[in-house]
Amino acid sequence: MNKLLKRQLSKYLGGTENLPAEMQRFLQTVSDSYDHYEKDRRLLERSIEISSMELKELNGKLKRETEEESKEVYKQLKESLVLINQDNEEIIPSDLDYQKLSHLAGIVKSETEKRRAAEIELKNSEYRFRSLIENSADAIMILNDKAEPVYLSTSVARILGYKPEDIIETPIFSFFHPEHFNDLKQLFKKVYTNPELTYTTEYRVCNKDGKYIWVEGTSTNLLHIQAVNGVVINFRDIDDRKKAKDKLEATNRELTKSNSELDKFVYSVSHDLRAPSHPCLG
Repeated sequence: MNKLLKRQLSKYLGGTENLPAEMQRFLQTVSDSYDHYEKDRRLLERSIEISSMELKELNGKLKRETEEESKEVYKQLKESLVLINQDNEEIIPSDLDYQKLSHLAGIVKSETEKRRAAEIELKNSEYRFRSLIENSADAIMILNDKAEPVYLSTSVARILGYKPEDIIETPIFSFFHPEHFNDLKQLFKKVYTNPELTYTTEYRVCNKDGKYIWVEGTSTNLLHIQAVNGVVINFRDIDDRKKAKDKLEATNRELTKSNSELDKFVYSVSHDLRAPSHPCLG
């Protein structure tokens, strides 16, 4: 019989020996219930104890994992901040602090937004620049340090008849008229040895039809500027203007010759008119 129940029965009834059999069976049932209750209570306490230990261990594991993940995030945020803004003088402590981590995340977010805005503005600027370049009457060419085109605007096709991709990386001297080789070689020597100075000259180039046309070009050495890294050449078609100028000069020469001959004729007539009459004709 359950010890607690037995003590209670001894205290109040003096024992169970004199009790009827049915009452003893009933008390045994109650005793069994007490025993089951005690057993369940001990099992419950043990379960709670085990659960508490497991929960504590689990919490410790989660805490360690969280700290490791936070450290990794912290490291990545620091690296991101350095990549986003090399000039940021924000002091980044090495110890892990969630408040500092949050502050750092705010800095990275702000810098990222600035970078995104800058990228959008850069794309817009590139679009405006490309629109100006592609719609310009002048052709624009960028040469590398070997005097080979690495960029050609679409106006090249309008002036020379070549598509940019057809003549990319083709030595530029292959397009010049042989009569200009020496002069242009000297010019390019000056261009490549004098950064940022601009040189302007007129020369003939061969178009896709095999004809030489006159162009006027300006050349500036910007090889030292990383964003350009080349010699920038702007050139325009002046063939019609050159022909008109040559025709005008030829006309002027003819007029000068005619005027000279006319002056000689007038002088001769004037001289004859001023000469005295012959006596016999008097």
